[in-house]
Order: sequence, then C-alpha cells, then structure tokens
Amino acid sequence: MKSSIYLIIAFLLFGSISFSACQKVKHAVLPVYDEVLVFDHAIDFTYLRVLDSILDEPDWTLHETNQKEGFLVAVNERFPDAFAPIDQRMVSFQLTQVSRGQTTVQVTPSTQTVVGVKDLLQAIQIHVNS
Repeated sequence: MKSSIYLIIAFLLFGSISFSACQKVKHAVLPVYDEVLVFDHAIDFTYLRVLDSILDEPDWTLHETNQKEGFLVAVNERFPDAFAPIDQRMVSFQLTQVSRGQTTVQVTPSTQTVVGVKDLLQAIQIHVNS
C-alpha cells in the first residue's frame, strides 16, 4: 500500500516537473537574425548562388522561388517540433540589387526567428563568396 502511494506521488511530481518544463520551452524568446549580407556580384549570379546553397543544405528544401522579384523560400526539414505548422519552419530571403555589381540578401522580417536560419545564412555567405 505504501509503495503504491510513493509511486503515485513520484508520478505526479515527475509529471508536474515535465509539464512546467514544456511550458517554459513554448514561451522561449527566439533570436532574431536581421543580418544583411552584401555581395559584390550581380543579382543574377547572387540569386543562383543562394539557390545552390539552399539546395546543398541537407536540412533545408526549396519551397518557392521568384527570380524576377529576388525572392526565395526554404523549409527547415529538421525542425525540432515535427508537428509545427509549415509557416513556423519556413524562411524567406529577399535579394536586392544595390548597384550593377552589388547585391544584398536578407531574411524577411516575418521569418527572422525560424530555427536554423543562422546556419543557413552562414552557408549562403560561404557559398556565394566561394
């Protein structure tokens, strides 16, 4: 009888600890990646290199492209929450021609907190400059 009471108390204690830990994770503040990458290349070349770098990343798949508008969307396939809606796993990039030989790449504001964006930005930086 006493062992079953201890078992119930242990189960309730473990359940309340794990529940409170889950609640803390759901309200975590994610870092914002608002970095603007500047490349000394024409926009067409930069667009193709960004496209290649997304395709080369094993955790990301290409979701949507629009070269005319300088827009790319990728989806994080290794997102921590498998049941998360796709819009929480998508990152979109905007390419802007600054001058004939200079282009900027930035993550659109609505997707700057997607998990994995930092690593993808680093891969783009390396790929475009190589």
